[in-house]
Amino acid sequence: GVLIVLLLQILQIVLAIIPGQPMEIVSGMLYGTWGGMLLCLVGIFLGTAIVYFSVRKIGTDLIQLFFSKEKIDAIKNTKTFKNPKNLEILMFIMFVIPLIPKDIFIYLGGLSPIKPKRFLFIATFTRIPGLFLTVFAGNQLSEGSFLITLILVIVFLVIGGVGYYISDKAKKQIEKES
Repeated sequence: GVLIVLLLQILQIVLAIIPGQPMEIVSGMLYGTWGGMLLCLVGIFLGTAIVYFSVRKIGTDLIQLFFSKEKIDAIKNTKTFKNPKNLEILMFIMFVIPLIPKDIFIYLGGLSPIKPKRFLFIATFTRIPGLFLTVFAGNQLSEGSFLITLILVIVFLVIGGVGYYISDKAKKQIEKES
């Protein structure tokens, strides 16, 4: 069971079109908050490393399996993308906020000037707050604590809404730079 959940988490990162929250909820339901978090973090790290190093080796051809060339080029040609410090800040913001699609940033990370260790750290560990909420919600759901689960879902949605607003502002700033 652990191996299957781990492989599904890795697959969720690699395929880039599968949402991560259902996997996180299932992990919490099956292995508890801490076991589910550990399992998800290992899967996120491994999946991110696979994508990062695959893109480093193959290049944009791999990314174009999931995202349009125009979208990739638009992001790659920004000042933010070319500046490692600014890109790290942007990626930190995108990864720390739950419900924000992160998939393109994982793929673009392999093309970025960010060093592998820094990128893997940012892409894995900044997810912990949102990951905790979803895994904990899954654990509470499996224990029949529907009120706590509902409250967590509402908190998650509010944080995600605020995060979406912030990420939209960041995207507009990037578009200005292109």
